[in-house]
Amino acid sequence: MPGPPALGPNYLVPPQEVVRNGKQVAVDLVYQLTNYEEFDDPRSRFRNIAGEEGMADLAAAAAPLTHWGRWSRGEVVYPQLGGLTDDKTSVMTVVRQTIGSGAEEEFTLVRTLDVRLVKGPNGWEFDRLASAGGVFASVEDLELAHEVAADPRIEMADSARLDILDGKISPMLMKVMLDVADITPYAITVMATGHPYHVFETNRVSHHTVGRAIDIHRVGDRQVIDDREEGSPTWDLVWWMWQNNEIVQVGSPWDVDAPGKRRSFVNTVHQDHIHMAVVGPNDPLWVPALGGRVWDDLDADGLQDDGEPGLGGITVRLVDGGGTQRGSTTTDANGAYEFRNLRWGDWRVRIDVPTGHRASPRNRGGDDTIDSDIDGNGAMPETFLDPREHEPHWDAGLYRRASIGDLVWEDVDGDGVRDDGEPGVSGVTVRLYDADGAEVASTTTNADGVYGFSDLTPGTYHVEVDLPSGFVATLRDRGSDDGLDSDVDAGGVMAATTLTSNEQDRRWDAGLVRLTSIGDYVWQDLNGDGLQNGGEPGLNNVTVRLLTSGGSQVAATTTDANGEFEFTGVRPGVYRLEVEVPDGFAATTRNAGSDDSKDSDIDAEGRTEATRLTSGEADDEWDAGLVVAPTP
Repeated sequence: MPGPPALGPNYLVPPQEVVRNGKQVAVDLVYQLTNYEEFDDPRSRFRNIAGEEGMADLAAAAAPLTHWGRWSRGEVVYPQLGGLTDDKTSVMTVVRQTIGSGAEEEFTLVRTLDVRLVKGPNGWEFDRLASAGGVFASVEDLELAHEVAADPRIEMADSARLDILDGKISPMLMKVMLDVADITPYAITVMATGHPYHVFETNRVSHHTVGRAIDIHRVGDRQVIDDREEGSPTWDLVWWMWQNNEIVQVGSPWDVDAPGKRRSFVNTVHQDHIHMAVVGPNDPLWVPALGGRVWDDLDADGLQDDGEPGLGGITVRLVDGGGTQRGSTTTDANGAYEFRNLRWGDWRVRIDVPTGHRASPRNRGGDDTIDSDIDGNGAMPETFLDPREHEPHWDAGLYRRASIGDLVWEDVDGDGVRDDGEPGVSGVTVRLYDADGAEVASTTTNADGVYGFSDLTPGTYHVEVDLPSGFVATLRDRGSDDGLDSDVDAGGVMAATTLTSNEQDRRWDAGLVRLTSIGDYVWQDLNGDGLQNGGEPGLNNVTVRLLTSGGSQVAATTTDANGEFEFTGVRPGVYRLEVEVPDGFAATTRNAGSDDSKDSDIDAEGRTEATRLTSGEADDEWDAGLVVAPTP
């Protein structure tokens, strides 16, 4: 299926241009603002350019360039300096912007944007967009405004004419004004400028304020106040207005509405003029509309954070003030949805929360453009739309539950890494704590040492293991595979981790070891055969050291009156023993015979070979035979 034209190259400011670098900064900004796809979210562009704090101001200034649901292709024609000081400049950038949808181009406008820059530590930087060249959505709207303002059949104050030429008046209203002029000449008292902002003595924004209404004080050559007979030209015009579906409000000397309707009204104020307000079904910039975004709230904090994706295909329903569903749609690939062509009044949005999802916390933070507005059932609060109002920030954060867990195992070799054949430890109590340190849940490991906590709200948690009697924690964070190492410290506590939406984090393991012992016997080998024979005595007060495989001392002791020694409470690992051979003695023959419990295990320096102590092992077969050293 054909799509929009490809993005064109950006304008490169020639080397000979004055303030070339500043001009290029402005050009790059304009290129970003005017080149986008149909379903792009412009907020990300505004945020990238102006940062979080300046995003709202840039969004407002760039509104004429921003066409939701349409693609845009911008071509910079030329950047001209509009002013320059040592630390500030204005770059008036002429850009040709083409707007379209699908493969169709809809219209092209040439605008001049006033881009303001300031001198920062690294050169010229964006300050603000001072002007985006007017608010007309199309060349046709601009031409229409000139036609209405110059029409001799429509008498109006200069302030009303300026409202039209300033882009303050709805194109739909201007079209209806021409239709009225085809029926009869008329005179306008007021459009926007000069009318109260609110409906008098209320807090409702007037249709005049938003450019959707006019007051007509003369029809043909007669004032409305003098033409209030049924069948008069003013009467006929009011009936024509009431029958025109583009007109949503008619205030006049007559109430021509059907019972229970609100399009027509009469009161003392509307005896001397006709009030006419419009909403156009094909006027996307002016008709009442609301929309927003449904997103995957990965951290379930109720705020749209950078990188949190939209959820496509979610059903969104529109309900009127009476509770009747008036429409439904589904979110696009970016999670966006919108309802347009609405009448002014009360509306409510409901989200069909998909199975397995839950609603994020509602109304978090102080920025209504990035929070979630749904309750636990997917319903948003009711809102009143004025005729020109477009509310684009009725958003819904959804998340899925997360889980955490894995295994408590006996680290037989004490290396901190789970090896094949190392068994799980059953019946161990495991506790889950939240970010505030409050216990959320507890469980015990099953027969295979497996544990898990599920159905968790995304957030920050940590796991603690109640170390069973006789066990201590093995070495922590050893090796490069986080799925095989142990994550508990000496107290059984794991580091905090943040679970995101639908995360199944099965990497939190606890390796446990039982302490070991090693030792045995130092004796005098009277016959020097390297074997313990009956009657050969143990040697008292001989120093024995426990060393790591690399030779570092772990502990030291001395033999008792019987020549026996032992190191207890030793963590599993690789060790060797070193016997401090007393003066006048030497080591006997090593590894004599076939009975390892009777031989001597030390070399001439008094050291044994390395041995691995496994979890819970009591290795009492390490002996040292000493003989009287020959006289020199």
